[in-house]
Amino acid sequence: MSSLITKIIIGVVLVGAVAYVVFEMTSDDPAPSSLTETGITAGEVASDSIRVSSNEFLASLREVNAITLDTSLFTRPEFRVLSDPENDNAVTLVQTGDEGRPNPFAQIGSDSINAQGVALQISVDAPTKLTQTGAQFSGTITGATSKLSIERWFEYGPTAMTSSQTPHTTKAGSAFSATIDDLVPSTLYYVRAVMKVNDKEYRSSVKTFRTLGLDTN
Repeated sequence: MSSLITKIIIGVVLVGAVAYVVFEMTSDDPAPSSLTETGITAGEVASDSIRVSSNEFLASLREVNAITLDTSLFTRPEFRVLSDPENDNAVTLVQTGDEGRPNPFAQIGSDSINAQGVALQISVDAPTKLTQTGAQFSGTITGATSKLSIERWFEYGPTAMTSSQTPHTTKAGSAFSATIDDLVPSTLYYVRAVMKVNDKEYRSSVKTFRTLGLDTN
C-alpha cells in the first residue's frame, strides 16, 4: 500500500512540474511580429521618410541659392594681363593646332619622319625687317636634306588663329622665308611656320611681333 501512495505522490509532483513549465512558457507576452502589432503602420513609416527627405532636399536648395558668384576677378589686373593682347606684358595663350599628334609629348613639329627615318621638326624665328605694314618671316625645317622637297609656308594674323597665309612653296633644303606687306601699323601679330609631309600638316610654335607705328612728325 505504501508503494502505491509513493507512486501517486511522485506522479502528482511530475504533473505539477510539467504544468508549471508549460504555464511559464505560455504566460510571457510574445514579441510583436509586425509594425501593425506595435501600432505603427508601414504607411506612417514611409510618410516619415518622405518628410525627412523633403526637408533635406529643401535645405540643400537653400544652400545652393545662397551661393554667389564673385565677378570681380574679371576686373583685376592679373586677369586683364591674360586677356588683353595689346598689353606688352600679356601672357600669350596660343592654340598650337597640333591636337591629336601621334606623340603628344614630342616637340612640336617632330612627329614627321622623312624617307631616311630622320625626324623632321619645323620652327619659326622672330620676324625681322619690321615696317609699318610689312615684315619678313624666316623658318627652318630641322632634319630636311638638301634633296628632300617639302611644301612649306607661314600663317599669320592679328589673333592666335593666324587666319592669313603666305604663298606655299615646295623646295628642298631646311631654311625658307617670306616677305609680306599687308599689315596694319602699330598692331600685334602672330606668326608660325607650317610644313606638309605625306598630306599631313605640321606647325611650329607661335611668335608674336608688332608693326611699327605711324610717324608723328
